[in-house]
Amino acid sequence: MKKLYRSTRDRKLWGICGGLAEMTGWDATLLRILLIIITILTHGAALFIYLISGFVIPKSPEPPYGLAGATTGGSWNAWTPPASSAYGHSSYSESNVAPSSVDRAMADMETKALRKELEAMRHKIEKFEKGDK
Repeated sequence: MKKLYRSTRDRKLWGICGGLAEMTGWDATLLRILLIIITILTHGAALFIYLISGFVIPKSPEPPYGLAGATTGGSWNAWTPPASSAYGHSSYSESNVAPSSVDRAMADMETKALRKELEAMRHKIEKFEKGDK
C-alpha cells in the first residue's frame, strides 16, 4: 500500500490532490473538481478538512523533477536534464548520431509522397489552364 504524501510534482495549492492522485492512480484534475463540488455541498466543511490535511500530510520525499519517475514506475512529468548539459548549454544541434535506416526510409517515403503530390497538383493546374474542369 502506498503512503499518502503531498505531491511536489503535481500541485496547485499544497499538493494534496496531486498526492491523492499519485497514491490512487486517479486524475488529479478530477480530484480537484470533486473537492470543489464537495466543498460547495458541505458549505465549506471540506475546505476546512483540506486545510488541516495540508498541515498534517508530509511533503513527498522525492525531488520534484529528479530521478523519481524511474523509481516509482515512471511519470510523464519526471524530467531529468541530459548528463552533459548545464541547463541550456547543451549541443542538441551537434548530433554525433548517424541517422538510422528507419529515419532514412521515412525520409525517402516523405520525399516520394511529396513528389507524387506535386505531380498531381501540376496535372490539375494544366487541366485548369486548358479550360478543362
